[in-house]
Amino acid sequence: MESKYLAGDTDLKPNTFTYNAVINALAKSGEVGAAARAERVLHNMVKRHQRGNDDVKPTTINFNTVLDAWAKSGGKGAAIRAEEILEWMDQLNKAGNNDVKPDTITFNAVIDAWARSADKRAPTRAEKILEHMDELYKSGNEDVKPDTYTYNTGKIRG
Repeated sequence: MESKYLAGDTDLKPNTFTYNAVINALAKSGEVGAAARAERVLHNMVKRHQRGNDDVKPTTINFNTVLDAWAKSGGKGAAIRAEEILEWMDQLNKAGNNDVKPDTITFNAVIDAWARSADKRAPTRAEKILEHMDELYKSGNEDVKPDTYTYNTGKIRG
């Protein structure tokens, strides 16, 4: 679609909805490498927006979909990658992108990634993320209120 648009077919201009559809399809595919592919699509989306294309504005939903894909991928390094994406979201938000703001779903996906991880650091990392989430909530960020899923994620797989 994007290549056809770049070739001159203005009827096929990608937007936030089309990018999210691709990210969502990749995230739900369960294919090996799908999480990395979904993340590449997200990176492309962010770059296009940063170059001034307001039709392609990344949102928390786009990021959360990619985080969920990493969490469910079970791949080596998936939890680390999910945590890095959380940090990226936070940087974008602090830089003024109010459409990309970590929320409860964001944190739950990262905790889930650690809970599914075979990494020895998983319990400690998940606990640290929960503590950070709780601190943000207690300081007034209502968007990151821990919920039942937050507290049960580690118990389900731990």
